[in-house]
Formats: sequence, C-alpha cells, structure tokens
Amino acid sequence: MVVGVGFLGSVAFRHKLGTTPTWGTEITCRTGDLVRILSESIAGGPAYLADDTVHNAVSLASQAFRDRGDTGNETWSGTIETYLRYRGLDSLIAHAFGVTAGAPTNASGASAAYQQYFRPHNTLETIFGTLCVDKVHNIAEFDSVKINSMTITANTGERVRVSFDVIARDFNNDSTVNTPTSRDLWTDKDTAVNREYIIFEDANVYLDPWTTTTVTDDTAPTITAVDNVYPTSFSITLSNNLVGDYTTRNAPLIDEPIRDGFAEVTGSITFPVFGTTEGATLNGESFEDAMLALTDYALQIDFIGSTIVGSYANEFKMFLPSIEFTSSTANLGGPGKIGHTLNFTAHNAPSAVGFLAERQTTFLYPLWIEIQNRENSNVLSLT
Repeated sequence: MVVGVGFLGSVAFRHKLGTTPTWGTEITCRTGDLVRILSESIAGGPAYLADDTVHNAVSLASQAFRDRGDTGNETWSGTIETYLRYRGLDSLIAHAFGVTAGAPTNASGASAAYQQYFRPHNTLETIFGTLCVDKVHNIAEFDSVKINSMTITANTGERVRVSFDVIARDFNNDSTVNTPTSRDLWTDKDTAVNREYIIFEDANVYLDPWTTTTVTDDTAPTITAVDNVYPTSFSITLSNNLVGDYTTRNAPLIDEPIRDGFAEVTGSITFPVFGTTEGATLNGESFEDAMLALTDYALQIDFIGSTIVGSYANEFKMFLPSIEFTSSTANLGGPGKIGHTLNFTAHNAPSAVGFLAERQTTFLYPLWIEIQNRENSNVLSLT
C-alpha cells in the first residue's frame, strides 16, 4: 500500500507562457519548477445545497430529515509557506507582483551574478500557473492558480519566511498531464552552491522621514547608512485583492480572479524597547511621534548573503518609498522591558526617494523588490 508521508512529498509550480494556455488548462510541471516548502493548506470543494423544502410525504422514512441535496460552486484556496531564499522562489514572487524587468541583467564584470526586479502591475490578468502537490499516493493538481497575497516575515534568530495565499480554479487527483511518472521531471533550480536561505542576521533596515507632515509636494528623503534602525522583527504583506466570479462560462468553477478594489501593501515593525534612552535606532518612540504628526517615512530593507563572484553577493532588497504608521502598541505587561510594535500602510510616492544603492531610481510604487542571484532567465517567460 502506498502511504502519503510529508518527507516524500513535494510541490511544483509552472507558470503559463504568454497568452497560452487559457484559464482552466493545466500545464506540465517540469525542470526547475520544484518549490521547497514548509507546508501547504490548499483545500476546498463544492458548496452543499441542502433541500430545505417541507412536505407531508408519509411514504418517506422520516419527515424530520432533509432529502438529498445538490452541489453548488466549487472553491479552492489556501496558503503555501516556506523559507525565503535568494533564488528558487522567483516565479512565485513574480506572480504576486505581475511584472519583472524581463531577462535579468548580468552584473558588470560578474559572469555568474544577475540582477532582476519585481514591481506591482495594475492588473494580474493572464498571470497564473499550475500548482502540483506530490502526496506520494497521487498528484494533487490545481490547473489554474493565482497568488492573492504574499507575506514576508522576519524574526530575530530565525530564517525569514514567506507565505503565498492562492486561489485555484479546479482540483484533479487523477490528471493525465501531471502524473506520478511526470513527477520525475520536477527539479530544483538551485544546486548546493547557491541554495541559500535568507536569515534574520542578513538584514539591514533603514527608515528616513519625509520632511513635512504630508507628502504632497515635499522633497523626498535620501536614505544613508545613518538611517539604519535595529528592530527585532518585521513583516510586509502585498495584497492583490483578487475576486473571481461564477458565471455561466465556467460554473461551478471560478472565472479568472481580477482585482476588486485597490491593492494594498501593509506591514509591521517591532523594536525591543520603548523610550528615549537607547536612541531612535533601537526604539520606536520617534516613529510613534511620526504617526501622531502624520509624518511619512521611507523604508528600505536589505538582505545580503554570501558572495557569488568577486564583489557581488546574493541580494534581496525591498523598497517602500512612503509608509504611514497607522497604529502603535507598547503595552505594560509586567516588570520587564516594554517592547514596541508599529503597523504601517505603504502608498505611492509623489517623487522618487533616494534609496541606498538601489538600481531602479525612478520608481514610485508602494513596494518593489530588487534581487541579485544566479538566475539568468526571465521567470515569467521560461520555455
């Protein structure tokens, strides 16, 4: 008997190429599509439509119970969680944003180092892929999958984590496209030399204020090394606000989800102490003052890993040109240190911020990511 056990399982994600296939057509997962995960929780099924009619049919066994029901629309959704890596998750991150720069740029004079960015797109239409979960007993295939949100979470002393909330069209556990035999095609992009997780100690965090209380026609800040702050944890979430309809075209399955409102970028940052004695680099009191004064900040988070070649290292950088602190928590919970957590919302910037060593100097998006690794192909145009 074949028994499903997690250590024998695996996950693969394959994006669609160009305008084909259409929503609802599965794609064969193959070389480079394997994704190392911690867990997946994709679940769903058809809605149950109970028969609530009342009757006095004395021939029935019991009038106190319903007759047989019907099935309604099917919903499939869930979360994939894993450790963030400098390479190997590029395709999933690109699907969350919707746009890349195309083929990565070879870093000058560095034959093995390539630079890429991910930025938000106004729509995510036609950006989807096929997700397969090898459960040993069979292959769970979700033919068309879109990423509704992505959350990156960093806690001191730990590996950085990333989770992707997904919406899927349909589930098949007996596919003729992705089979236990084709599972042998799934491979990881990375070899041992560049399979590197991102850990908390790789991070540098910078915060610099806009100089007036609102960012209307103000001069943008310029981040430098002196703007380094020292939190114990932080998180950033990109929410795409995708909603799918159930129409006569695909019901009981969902049409391709599209935005149903504004996309959002939110986050939080936690400092170990609250107060002025340690200075602004270790505590968040000055940022609480900024929240009360309606002062926006520019936020930059850099993760720098091992050397690829020469002076070029693995990099994963996040840029948020204008964030507003929306809440502050520094509660007294006993005799120990009072920590301080601030939540924030990011929005478009009216002018370009001078970030530290960024390559996209004109972007005004609420969030974009720049990476440097060994990936030399456009992850949204792989063949």
